[in-house]
Amino acid sequence: MTDNAGIQAEDAPIQNPSVRAHGVRNNAVLHDWERDQVFSVSALAKEVWNRCDGATPLADIGREIGNSVGLPLDKILNRLRQIASELKRQDLLFLPCRVLENEEASTTIHIIFGNHQVEVRTSASEFAQVVQRLFCEMIGESRARQRLDVLDVWKQGGKYYMQGTRGHHVEDGSLEDTVRTLKHKISRRFKEARSDLIWLHAGAATQNDTSVLVAGEWGSGKSTVVANLYRAGWKYLSDDRIPYDPDSGQIFSFPVPPAYRKPEEEYLSKDELAGLPKEYISLEPPRVRSSSAQVDAIVFPAFKPDRPEKVEGRDAAEAAVELACGCLSAGRYHGDAVEELCQLANQAPAFQFQYNSGTSIASALASVVK
Repeated sequence: MTDNAGIQAEDAPIQNPSVRAHGVRNNAVLHDWERDQVFSVSALAKEVWNRCDGATPLADIGREIGNSVGLPLDKILNRLRQIASELKRQDLLFLPCRVLENEEASTTIHIIFGNHQVEVRTSASEFAQVVQRLFCEMIGESRARQRLDVLDVWKQGGKYYMQGTRGHHVEDGSLEDTVRTLKHKISRRFKEARSDLIWLHAGAATQNDTSVLVAGEWGSGKSTVVANLYRAGWKYLSDDRIPYDPDSGQIFSFPVPPAYRKPEEEYLSKDELAGLPKEYISLEPPRVRSSSAQVDAIVFPAFKPDRPEKVEGRDAAEAAVELACGCLSAGRYHGDAVEELCQLANQAPAFQFQYNSGTSIASALASVVK
């Protein structure tokens, strides 16, 4: 291996979170499913990669490995530097960023999903406030959770910059653009870490332990429906993406506050709809469902300003196809995701929900929750 990436003994590399390691006899395969690439590596390279958590210097990793094989650090360090440098060159390892000029003045926010976390560090107080509002129900203590990424955000010359373990994500951006990118990156890291779940482009809410999955393509009105249900007293799970566990048949809460665009009196194209400002709803902790839930009904909304409200049954096969089209992890699951979503559509009744700007959404869906 070459040493053109130059990882030093004091560096603390971190794993590319989209990579999975598989032992193959005496060696290993590292699979980067985001890039759809596989790499054959030695057993020693796999040992190095397994220990790279972004906090442990390569020298300490070398001591651990050296102790296990009975060799002093000075006998193996150069070899480990070569291995780590090659893994970094192949984007299988990264070096955590150190970009904040004044880390003592920065705010650190831990965004939590289960046993995983993404760490956000920023010296821009207004950015920290937006992140704390946006992820208010997902912020927690670090504890022993696995850290998936460290995202540093800073402001310079009136513009925002964001850098993570994979390099720059935003350069010379607005506050809105940077927050949007941050939200996307955090969601993606959790999706990568929990690849055992099927991630759906959908929202969900519960009432009296009856849970409704609200699915559909962008602009169909999912967020509007979920926001209205929340206002009507339902408990909130998510408005944009839902993790579904095919083994238990349960959905999990991903409680980023709902953001929706107010429907107009006339039909708008997707380009016109994208230009409307979003309204955010502040969540009340007692009204956010923290436990998993069974899917009791699937609703596909459609905003039709010039037509009467209507709820009618949807064919299960058609529902399964639409769920698969909105599956954010279908590429990784291939046929398995389709099979699991067919089972979901077979178990939970599906409904087409047509509504207009005057519709009382909670009342119109009363027949669904019954």
